[in-house]
Amino acid sequence: MDYARDNRLRLWFLGFENWKELDASLTSSSKVYLSQMAVCLKEMERVLKPGCYCVLVLGDVEREGQTKRTAEILANLAGDVTNQRLAVETIYDDLIPDERRSRRKTCTTKFERILVMKKA
Repeated sequence: MDYARDNRLRLWFLGFENWKELDASLTSSSKVYLSQMAVCLKEMERVLKPGCYCVLVLGDVEREGQTKRTAEILANLAGDVTNQRLAVETIYDDLIPDERRSRRKTCTTKFERILVMKKA
């Protein structure tokens, strides 16, 4: 998925006017992505009040014939970096039908998971 390109309208609403600049700064390297997400998860846990929820919509990643289930990976990472203060409530599976995608019949994201975590 070309995150910035595919989400340019959402990004505009969030104040990012130059999606191409953002796209250039993003990486598909899992090493960099996980360290960036660790920082994000810590901050989410810091600003959430106890009993409040954090919801992430995450696509599975396919590389070299293997599927990486990003929601499960980040659920484990959240527990590790927050000393279990962000706990998984549930993970919903959400199939993206081909007719709902802007680029049909491609190898882009076809399945998303909705990760719901609650601050203890």
